[in-house]
Formats: sequence, C-alpha cells, structure tokens
Amino acid sequence: MTTTEPTIPATAGARRDSLLVPLAIILVSRLGLILLAYLGLALLPAGRTPAIAEPGNLLLDGWVKWDSLWYARIAGDGYTNQPIDASGQRDTGDLPLYPLAIRYIGKILGDIFIAGLLISSISFVLAGLLLYRLVESRWSSDLARKTLVLLCVYPFSYTFTAMYTESLFLLCTLCAFWLGERKYWLPAAICAAAAGATRVVGVATGVAVILMYLQSLDWRWRNLRPGSLQLLVSFAGLGAFVIFLTVKFHDPLALVKVHQAAGWGDFNSFQSLRDVLHFWRTMTFGSFVSGNAPLLLTIHLLIAVFAAAICLIAWWRMPLHYVAWAMMMVLISYYRWACFGRHFSTVFPAFIVIAMLTSNRRMYYGLIYLSVLLLALLTLMFTHGFWVA
Repeated sequence: MTTTEPTIPATAGARRDSLLVPLAIILVSRLGLILLAYLGLALLPAGRTPAIAEPGNLLLDGWVKWDSLWYARIAGDGYTNQPIDASGQRDTGDLPLYPLAIRYIGKILGDIFIAGLLISSISFVLAGLLLYRLVESRWSSDLARKTLVLLCVYPFSYTFTAMYTESLFLLCTLCAFWLGERKYWLPAAICAAAAGATRVVGVATGVAVILMYLQSLDWRWRNLRPGSLQLLVSFAGLGAFVIFLTVKFHDPLALVKVHQAAGWGDFNSFQSLRDVLHFWRTMTFGSFVSGNAPLLLTIHLLIAVFAAAICLIAWWRMPLHYVAWAMMMVLISYYRWACFGRHFSTVFPAFIVIAMLTSNRRMYYGLIYLSVLLLALLTLMFTHGFWVA
C-alpha cells in the first residue's frame, strides 16, 4: 500500500489519449444497452410490466423502475415520512441531492422522468471521462482504458443508465478524488458533501478527502492549521439531511429505520443469507436444473466475497485513500448484502485493481465476455420490471 502522496505526472509533454477514446467506450456501451432494452421490451412483451413513467416510449420507460419511482415521488412531493402501504415503506430512505436535481431539471424539461434519466446519463459520461483521466494521470493510458471498459460492462452497470443515484454519486466522488489529489481542499470537501447528500456511503468520500490532506502533510500532525477545519464540510451533506429529519419529523434516525420495512429489510436479513447458504449446502442436481436455485442472490453474495478479496489486494497496490475508501464502501454495503452487486458498481478502485490483475489477454477478454452476458441478462430483467438489486 502506498502511504505517501504520489506524484501526479505533469500533463505538459506527457502522452495522453484523446478524450474521444473514453467517450467512445462510454457511448458504445450505453447505446448498446439502450438498444438491447428497447428490443427486449418490443420483442418480449409478455413479460413486460405496464408502462409507468413514459407510456408508449420503450426507449425510456424500461429505465424507470423500482427505486426510480421513489426519487420521482420525492422530486414531485418532497419528503412526507408517511408509509405508502401496509409494508411501512417511506420516502425518508433516500437522500435529497438526486431528487432535488430531478425536481429543478424537471421544471425546465417539463418531465421529471426524462430529467432523472438525463441526469444519470450525463453524470455517467462525465464520471467515466474523469475516471479515465484519474487513472491515466496516476498509472497509464492502457490501464485507464481497461478500467473504464470493465466498469462499463460490469453486470450491474445498467444502473448508470437507469433513473438511479449511482451515476451522480460516482461523479461526485471522482470529483472529490480529482480535486483532493491536486490539493483543492475546499472544492474537494464540497464534492464529498455532495456524495454524502446522494448516498449514505458518501461519508466514506469525506474520510478519503481527509486522508489525502493528511498525506499531503506527510502525516505531520503539527502542520495542521485552523483552516484544516474546512474539511469537515465533507460531511455536511449527510449531516444536513439528518438535521432536516430531526427538525421536520423529530426523528434523526428515520433514514436508517425505514430500511427495516417489509420488502426492504427482510431479503437483506441474516436469515435470508442463511437460506441461500443452506440451499447450496443441500443442493441436488434436480433442484438446480429445475431453476429453483436462488441464483440472483447467489450472484450478489459471490460479488460480496469477491469484493473483500479485491480490497485485500488493493491494500498492496493502491494509495491509502483509495484503499480506505473502497473498504469503507464495501463494509457499509454489506448491510444490504442482497443489493451488493448494485452498490459495488461505484467502487471504482476495485475496477482499477481488476484491470491490474488481468494483464493476461485471455483472462481479460474472458472476464469481459462473462460480464457482458450477465449485463445483458440483468438489463433485460430490470427493464422488464423484475427486481434485480
């Protein structure tokens, strides 16, 4: 693990790919997914759920499912903290930055669903470009290309195109890393706060900014100055939302409590995990080939185990703030293990490590092949209204 502040190569005179390279990778992958989803909805109507957001528009409606409707509800009506039905599910389970962005962009466009999809798509394009430059400036163009490709074909990367928070969160976090590594501390802290106002795991981004700052001081605590307190802005996003919940609903823990509602907390429980493990311990050939295996939950579980291994490898290959951020992201995401595949999609240091480990061309292309197959399957499932993550 690198604990000292690494040198960022100077851009002048250094060989760098044109932005057309990462842009092409991003657009080819996203347009391919959109085409796949459209053809799936057009040719497989029997399994399709009724259009909810954009009736008659198969290019858009499939991407507005599940959590998307919560973001739309918050964007349109604000937070109510009222259960929507007997399940006890409430709108306080989602942080405000993404719904607020949808609200204001939606007023301009006249459609909050189009606004949400536009925010997600633009955020991912910008995040992909920034990730490419971040990796290229620290390591190499070749590693940057491989990292971005692996991210784009990751089986749960459909969330970057859907009306979900992943794209915006990834963009905010990468901005914080980019600015922090160049010692723009207050802008980095603001970006970390934005990440924290998008997803709870955004607190890890604030920790990463502080670690970058301490590394810049060579861990000499006596060099700390009163101005260092500006880094506490990194936690203002989540902190402000907790204050909002306290003032409006007199419950600072509403954000956490809501995830125990039926349909949210049950399948993420330890009992659910034990059930999956028990199936594989007692599995018979007949139960497997008949399709009774909990395959989707197994995919989430395998990715969770894989993530732990990648974090351990990252400890020896990456700077401290990358490793610490990735480990915090993974540990916090274990709380909702049955959604882990989706949450892991934003852990960008892991994709850098995977790119490092796949120097063998056969291994690299084999991983891409498997990823593309799973990405196509999960995209079709999601856009048809099946729960994926």
